[in-house]
Order: sequence, then structure tokens, then C-alpha cells
Amino acid sequence: MGEYTAMAFYPIIALGMWSIYNDNAKVQCTHKRKVMYLIIGMLGILFCHILSIEMGIIVLLCIIAVEWKKTVKQETLMIFSEAAAFAVVFFYGMLIDAEGASVRAIVMFSLRLLAQVLQRTYDLPTALSLAAVLLLCREPFYVRDAGFLFSFTAALSLGVFSPLFALSETGIRQETGLLPHNFTRSKKKARPAKIQKGSVRKEQNALPSTHQDTLPNALQKVRERLENARLRFLQAAVKSLSACVCAVVFTMPVHMQYMYTFPVYAVFLNLLVLPLMGVTLFLGLLLLPLALLAEALIRVAEAFPLLSFAAAVFRAAARIAAFLLHLLYAFFAGLCRTSEGLPFARLVTGRAQGWQIVAFYAALLFLYLLCGRVRLRAAWRYLWILAAALLLFFRPASGLRLTVLSVGQGDGICIKSREATMFIDGGSSSKSALSEYTLLPFFLSEGIDRLDALFITHWDADHYNGILRLLSEEENALPHIEALCLPDTGGALHTEGYEKIMTAAERFHIPVYFLKEGDALNKGALSLHVLSPTAGYVSDDINEYSLVLRLCYGDFCALFTGDITGEAENALMEKAGRVDFLKVAHHGSAYSTPEALLQALSPKICAISVGAGNRYGHPASALLKRLAESGAAVYRTDTQGAICLRLPYARQKPYAAESAPDKAYMWQDAVKQKKVEIFGYLE
Repeated sequence: MGEYTAMAFYPIIALGMWSIYNDNAKVQCTHKRKVMYLIIGMLGILFCHILSIEMGIIVLLCIIAVEWKKTVKQETLMIFSEAAAFAVVFFYGMLIDAEGASVRAIVMFSLRLLAQVLQRTYDLPTALSLAAVLLLCREPFYVRDAGFLFSFTAALSLGVFSPLFALSETGIRQETGLLPHNFTRSKKKARPAKIQKGSVRKEQNALPSTHQDTLPNALQKVRERLENARLRFLQAAVKSLSACVCAVVFTMPVHMQYMYTFPVYAVFLNLLVLPLMGVTLFLGLLLLPLALLAEALIRVAEAFPLLSFAAAVFRAAARIAAFLLHLLYAFFAGLCRTSEGLPFARLVTGRAQGWQIVAFYAALLFLYLLCGRVRLRAAWRYLWILAAALLLFFRPASGLRLTVLSVGQGDGICIKSREATMFIDGGSSSKSALSEYTLLPFFLSEGIDRLDALFITHWDADHYNGILRLLSEEENALPHIEALCLPDTGGALHTEGYEKIMTAAERFHIPVYFLKEGDALNKGALSLHVLSPTAGYVSDDINEYSLVLRLCYGDFCALFTGDITGEAENALMEKAGRVDFLKVAHHGSAYSTPEALLQALSPKICAISVGAGNRYGHPASALLKRLAESGAAVYRTDTQGAICLRLPYARQKPYAAESAPDKAYMWQDAVKQKKVEIFGYLE
């Protein structure tokens, strides 16, 4: 029964805290009741977490508290209630090792109690600021913690900025038409008119002239009461909706910064869940005495067997209440799962830039200050908030962004431009759960919900196992893939991985294309040419069938070589031409990228995708020496993390692969003018 008792104490504690915190509550609690709520909650926590305390001691403490409270003065009782509430939250915070949001709640609640004891005004922004300062002094890196930011942003929005989202009664009548003009929230009954002495003849037994006058009047009063109840419910629903919208809008930048998505149905889920919190509280309050009595009777029944039946009854009742609570929790979890499966449940936003977040909150702060001076209609306020929110979704036009992901011993390359988004490989032999912790977070952070083409260069697992895991997930976890491009091996060397990829592509109805030399993909200023494998080529080495892709964007050219070695590299010298960016083949193997190929390609930048401390000894020292002698800048994912290259937008028509070496390189001028960003960043 211990688990049932534990579930029951938290609503009692919450009720005690709420009764002290909310002085203007409709249901007022006396200080005596507040004390009892908090004492029971505190004893319940001790009972749940310190099982060595006997039930009799707890009951005795409760009896002592009940008797003691009868003899003290009201002021002393108030101070005791505040101290008891502080003790509960403080010691409970120690028991759960409170961090982040829990510390914020404890600090703010303690300041609220202190304000009541000192008879001072409680200021929420001050309490929130003090809680933030205390947390940041303890751990400065909390400023980048998602839980810290969610908690403080939501508290600030509901406590300070909620009036921006509220619809006043006047606003509801004039702008939405939901309430009539004669509606009032006043609960005071109209006083009857005073009757002057002698003006009306006293008739003790006076009766209405007809029953026809009485019945319409009674029906009219019932109709008015029902209408007022309906309108009050409607107003409460509108206020709840505005509060939910307030919290969701203010936490939107945090969602975009850490989750890279926005939950579209979050507001409606809150409207369904929040009303059921009262039912949950009631069940918890009901479970508390049932669980306590069941525990006590079970122990007493050991000495008095006649009480066994009563213990069984209370135990069954406690189990029923606990079962209903579990049903509610299951309902909440089911709502979340169902909403995730709905269309457009998740809006992939990507990570917002710093200036967008600053501008968003600055716009809301300006509106808040403006409303303090000028009375704005709700329609204008919501239009301003909508414009500020749209600012977060603004993505300025950019050129080419080429990213070599840090996937360990494997490959994963993203090509993103205004015209198209493509991805090459996606696997690793050194990182587990690559799809969950690297590929999918990268797609979401870049706002990628659609891939124009997904290339798998060959059938080594370190080039496709992450993609295979992504294709095994539910459909809504994937970016939509327009085309899956595989090397044309003429039916040779089809591995188990090939069969699994083809099965997953068929499941999600992804078109599959087999590429060979001469195929090309053109998207505006971006073009992609296939240089290998050659049609009819036969080899026993699976690496020799790797897709080799040459990318051209304006005057910039890049070469992606998969794991080719030997004959495939020799053939590449004659048809690749000069390039600006080279993805070094086979993770920097000593037998790849010979000196002759480097002279033919003359790359300016070389990127090596390799895992730190791998058992193959990649990259080989001989290869690094060749790259250094060629004069190319070398970037490595094992030491620099993911490698990102950004180019300005190219308006020129891309040069064909065979004519590129004869053209002047505007790329070199762009580097000199610092229009190109090349950098690596660690995870």
C-alpha cells in the first residue's frame, strides 16, 4: 500500500500550498485548515520516504498538532502555518534533489510566504529574478539548459505578460460578439426598492391575481440564470484558452532552440488536460484517508483479527481510487500519443537565430509597455503578437551550405541550397543510435523536413546503417524523401543491407533510382554529376562500386568519393577536373587519394570523415603528408567536429564538369573577400 499512500499525499500538499498562496480564492481556507493540510502533507512525505517511522508516531504527531492549534493565537498560528509550508517545500526539495524548475518553485513560494509574514507586497518578477540569480550563481551553465528556460519563460509569461493575451469583457463583447452587452460578472443580488410607509397597503394574505403571471416570471428567472451560467462558462473557457496561448507563444523560441519543432496541438491538449486536474486532485484527496486507514488497520489487524474485514474494505477502496488515477494518467499519455499521430502535429521549424529570438521578445516587451500607456483592442494586440511570432519563422535567402557531420567512423554529408536539399550516406561503425542522436536532430535543427535526394554510395554498413534505422522508424519521424539514389552495380554484390533498404523504401513508397556514370541532377544553380561507377564495370571489391558525385554551384565545385581506391581512382583522374572541395575517400586510408589524384584535382579544402581513436589507424600519416604537400587546408571530424562550409547565393549558371577546369575561379575571389565561411565545430 505504500505506493498508494505516496500518490495521495501530493494533492494534499498542493491544496495546502494553494490555500496559503491564493488569498482571494473563491473557497477560503482558515489558517487552521491550512496548517492541517500542510502538517498532513509533511507527515505523509516523511511516511513515504522514511519507512522506518511507525504509523503510530505519525498519528500521534497529528493528534498533538490538532490539540495544540486550539490554544494558540491567530497570529502565532499564521506564522506557524508559513513555517510549516516552508519546511514542507524545503525538505521535500532536499528529498528529491531539486534542480532547475523545482528550485524556482521553492524559491518563489518561500518568498510568497515571507511576504505574508512581513505583510509586504509579493512581486512576481522580483521573485522570479531572485530564483534565476540563485540558480545561475550555483551553476552558470543553467542559462543554456532547456528545462531552466522552459520553466522561467512559462512562469514569466503567465505571471507578467498574460494580460497581453487576455480578452476583457468589453473586448469579448465588442470584438468577438461572444457576450451580450448587458452581461455582468457581478454576483450581488439586486436589492429590492425601498417602500415608503403608507404608500402601499399592507395585505398579509395578498395573492397573485392569476397563476399565469407567476409562471412566466419563474421561467424567465431560470432562463436568465442558465444564460448567465453559460456565458460565465464561455468566458472562463476563453480565459483558459488565452492563458494556454500565452504560455505556448512565450515558450516557442525555447521549443525552436532545443526541440527544433513546434507542437501545433499543444494549446488544445492543455484545454483537455487542465480541467481534469481537479478530478485528479479529488481522487488524490480521497485516496489519502483510504490509504492511511488501510495501512493502519492492516497493522492493527495483526493484533485484532476482527478488523481484517475493515482493512480489506479500505484497501480495496484505496486500490479503486488509485486505479482511477492510473486511468487518468493513461488518458493523458494516450492524448499525447494520439496527437503525435495526427496530420501536421509537429511543425519542423529549425533552430531560430539569436537575433530572431531577441527581436521576438523585444517586440512583446514593447507591446507590454505600450499597453500600459495606450488602450489597445484585443485584435491589434493579437496581430502584433502574430507578427512577432512569424519573425521567428523567417529564413533569409542563403546560398550553399555543405556540412560533413561528425558521425564517428562513417560518412554523413548534407548539401543544402535554396533550390534543393540532398544527403549523402548516413552510417557509422563507431556510434550507436546514430539516427536518434545525430541524423534526426541534425535534420530538425536545420529545418529539413524534405530531402530531394538521398544517396547511398555503397553497401558498407558504416555508410547506410543510420539511414536504415531512420527508415525503420515511424513515418512521421522521417523527413520526406523524394528519391533514393543507389549505385548501379549490375545486380552484383547485393548485401543484406541492400535488401533491407529496398524493403523500407517500398514500405514508405520512396522511388528508387540506380545511378551510373553520365547521370546528372540539376536544380537551379546546383548540379550534381555522377562520375562512377561505370556501366558494365565488374569488381570483387564492394568499395569500387562507390558512387562518386561532382557538385557544381556557380563556380564552386566539390567531389564526394565514397570509399573508392585503386582502379576507380585512376579512372577519376581523367574525368573529374579541378575541384575546390574534396571529401577524402575511405576515411583517410593510406591506400586512397594518391599524389597523382591530388595533382589532377588540385583541391583547396580536404575534409576527412573519421572516428576518433578508430582501430584502422585512420587517417594515415602518409595520407596527411600528401595532403599537406598539396597545399590544401585539411579538416577532420575527429578533431574539429562537424565541418560546415557556407557559400553566398550563386546566380551564375553552373559550368559543365568537362569545362570547369578552363574557367576562371570566382571561388578564389570569394575567399579573399571573406564571403565564404569554412569552420568546424565540436559536438
